[in-house]
Amino acid sequence: MMEFSRPLTVDMDMDMDINIENTSNEQWEGQFKVRGYELSNDTEDLSWKRAVSWILFSSVSIYTNKLLLVQHGFHYPLTVSTFYLVLFSFTSFIASKYKTSVINPDRAVNSFQFARSRIWIWMILASFTSAVSLPLLMEALLHISSLPVIVMCFPIVYLAESISLFIFSSSYRHQKPLSLETLGIAFSTTVILYNEYRLTVPGIICGVVAFMMMGLCRAFLTIALDGVNANEHESPSYYHAYISMTIIFGLLISGFPAFTHEANIVHFRPRWDIVVLFFIASSSAVGTAVSGTSFLVYSPIEISAGKSLPRNLPFPVWRVFVSGSSSALVILTSLMFGPVSVISWVQLNAYCLAILCLVGFSQVHIFWEEISNSIQRHLAHSSDTGSGGVLKKRHTLLLSVSSIALLTFLLNAMSFAQLAGLSPGPSPTIDTTYTSESSAFDIVVSAYTESPESITRMLSAIKSTSYLSSLNPRVIIYTKGPAASLSALQNSTGADIVEQLPNRGREGGTYLHHIVSHWDDLATQTMFIQAHAHNIRELIPRINSYLVPQTGMLSLGFSEGTCSCPNCDDRFGWQDDWSIVPTLYERIYGSACTDSTSLLMSYKGQFVASARRIRGIGRGIYEGLLTTITSEGGWSHDPRLVEANDSPDNPSFGFTVERIWGLLMQCASDERVAMKCPSMLSGMTRGGDVGDCQCLDHLK
Repeated sequence: MMEFSRPLTVDMDMDMDINIENTSNEQWEGQFKVRGYELSNDTEDLSWKRAVSWILFSSVSIYTNKLLLVQHGFHYPLTVSTFYLVLFSFTSFIASKYKTSVINPDRAVNSFQFARSRIWIWMILASFTSAVSLPLLMEALLHISSLPVIVMCFPIVYLAESISLFIFSSSYRHQKPLSLETLGIAFSTTVILYNEYRLTVPGIICGVVAFMMMGLCRAFLTIALDGVNANEHESPSYYHAYISMTIIFGLLISGFPAFTHEANIVHFRPRWDIVVLFFIASSSAVGTAVSGTSFLVYSPIEISAGKSLPRNLPFPVWRVFVSGSSSALVILTSLMFGPVSVISWVQLNAYCLAILCLVGFSQVHIFWEEISNSIQRHLAHSSDTGSGGVLKKRHTLLLSVSSIALLTFLLNAMSFAQLAGLSPGPSPTIDTTYTSESSAFDIVVSAYTESPESITRMLSAIKSTSYLSSLNPRVIIYTKGPAASLSALQNSTGADIVEQLPNRGREGGTYLHHIVSHWDDLATQTMFIQAHAHNIRELIPRINSYLVPQTGMLSLGFSEGTCSCPNCDDRFGWQDDWSIVPTLYERIYGSACTDSTSLLMSYKGQFVASARRIRGIGRGIYEGLLTTITSEGGWSHDPRLVEANDSPDNPSFGFTVERIWGLLMQCASDERVAMKCPSMLSGMTRGGDVGDCQCLDHLK
């Protein structure tokens, strides 16, 4: 949470702001006079000009950063946050030169005179949590698929602030205990996350912790400001110290990990669209900070106005209104222009409930009452002094529920319309003439040195799934272990066939070997899996929910990674340096792909494919890939393009093969699968369909 808001009591432009604000308030009260719930202290530092600027800057910043980090392939969140901190530092330096009313150089010399007081401790904690929140937010934008869900969770910031003040400040704790609204926000945000269809562990951790850090920062800074108010003329020095410490902490927290974990950015090939988007994202990020608050929550903590800060839930109406407006703008933009995401009516209702809890039912009641009175006065053509009727609380409840229902219906309709517009991609070529005579279902296992007992447990769990329990799948184990006993492995696991293969090409080479060598006797459906299956706890539910007789291609890894066909890469640092993806696309579909062609990548080297899908492309494609991945030299081992540990038994090209199985099975260009398939952690969600995660063969 970076803040460059101007201390109100020392701003030479304050008279102008007050005049503008008073004019705006008078005009506003002429339409809806908010005297019943007017924020006595809050409206004093609420500049509508600044609030509107923040709404625009923050919404543009969140939206463009999501596009930059995910849709346009700039998968360097730590680098982005470090760059922003450098910009914030530069902006702060310029402000200190030209806004002498904000930071007086004579006073700044003594900015650390509070080092021995408790204020110092709270200021350090506020700066540290503020610095931590920025890179975590960037990571959350990368790892949480649904942008609307990210912004719908902003009430967590208020929740963390309220609980922190209750815990760390005895004065606030005695002033007001934790309210039912606090429990309501906790419940609502939990419902939002629980119903997210693409939950991931990194996404949950980074997102929730980022919001909590923002809330902690606000709480710590609020506590510190109580001490600052006792000596108000020194407030610019405290402001300067907070900003300086935040930038220093931020550069350390973001910069060092960026240098160590994102060093491959030097090989990134910038495109004009990324440059333009990065400029917009950077400019809006600075604008967000300069307008006085963090990315997600509008509540500028003024160094000289600490006494006017809200102490506990509920929070002032217009503070929440401004923050909610930014999140609503992001949600609407996402539903209209993408990125596509699945939002349920349950999440939307929970979001509205969280907003109501932030504001408080009493203030919501006054809000509807004032609207009702204003409408009555307008209809009666009476003056502002006229009085309207008293709105009963049950009417307030009815109006609130009706408004939420209408809003949920409209947003849900927009979400459905967005999903309905997804393209299935080019029509696949399927070998409809092939009929397997060898087996209905094969389980092909790629083994190395895994114990027979662990392989047996895995096979037992897979065979017990709903579809496979009705079949008698044939098990084929290929082992590359140099000391493996084929007979002992077969007896221990109960496999039908056990074969030894040279230790080259990893699991990709094993699968390609099976396809090429069994081209004419492939099973009707084949599961390709490693002896040590990834995410076995989530894998079994995925098989239970989606494996059906019509399955043509079903990925058994996470399925949310997409890339642009001509410039394919992902957030794990892999890049298609050999242009394998566009070359294969042209060979499979007979036409070249474009920048707008988005392809779904497969991961973990585990999937199910039908023989008709496998044989839908030429055998020569598989043979060429097999030769390349098992080679001991050649272009796929070029030291300029491969990892330092590249070797025949661990080829870098294997990571490319891992990602193109969906393309080989002609299922990578189906936008419906790319956008609607839930994560392994979330599993099939409410209203889900077996076709959400796979390409089906329409059998006669």
